[in-house]
Amino acid sequence: MPHGILVPAIFSLRGTYNVLETRNDDRTTPKSFRRKQRVVSLILTSFSSLMFCSFMLLMTGCSKRQYNEGTFVRNEGPFVVHKDLGLLPTGSLVRHTFNVVNDTDKPFEVLSVRKSCGCIETDVAPKTIVPKGGRLRFSLELRASTGGHQQGTLFVETSCSDAKLHEIVVKLEAKLPRAFWTEPESVVLTQCERTRSIRFHADNSEDLAMSLRVESVRGHLVVSETGRGVGFIDYEISVAEAAAVNFPAFDLLVFRCGRFELPVYQMKAQIE
Repeated sequence: MPHGILVPAIFSLRGTYNVLETRNDDRTTPKSFRRKQRVVSLILTSFSSLMFCSFMLLMTGCSKRQYNEGTFVRNEGPFVVHKDLGLLPTGSLVRHTFNVVNDTDKPFEVLSVRKSCGCIETDVAPKTIVPKGGRLRFSLELRASTGGHQQGTLFVETSCSDAKLHEIVVKLEAKLPRAFWTEPESVVLTQCERTRSIRFHADNSEDLAMSLRVESVRGHLVVSETGRGVGFIDYEISVAEAAAVNFPAFDLLVFRCGRFELPVYQMKAQIE
């Protein structure tokens, strides 16, 4: 039942009850009339309670909305947008354009834009005005230095008084074919086990024919080559004896390739 006629309907039923209450029928005895009066009152009370519960359930359902460009979820918290581009061909850009509709009754302004990492590029900027009924249209791109799973998050704060649009959270992810990778993807070294073996792979074996250098960013680790095969190089990683390591510590191995020693892969190492 539409909201606008719910209350009038209840009052209409109450009016019917008043007519029955004041009606003077000579054929009805006072005792039976009171019995009918109680039955009618019980029916009207039950019906009114049922209508009120239906109205509250309807209003609760109207407070949630879902949109379908990526996945949009509108609740009382931030406006969350999630887009998974899946597996992309080699050389593809991890890029997507988003549209957020201002369905409030007032315009709002973009106050700030925050990124989860430096690999994210976007064209949304502070002081952007979104009119009533307008769209905040922007693109999000992840600059992928290596293949594998790529993910980034953008946080947009606005001046909208509606809590559902005051903060917009945009998540973009994709998978790219890997040109280089290691087994395992990361290593953990301990004071008891200070040496680990890893294998560095290249999708194109010709890449391994070029000069390859492995650099320890913080100087905590020593890397030495132990063997080669078709499409891979084996290395041994150990904790540097002279390094002043405060446990636990973290380091990053950077694999540089070619005459210009361009970084082609990074590997995380934890020292406990």
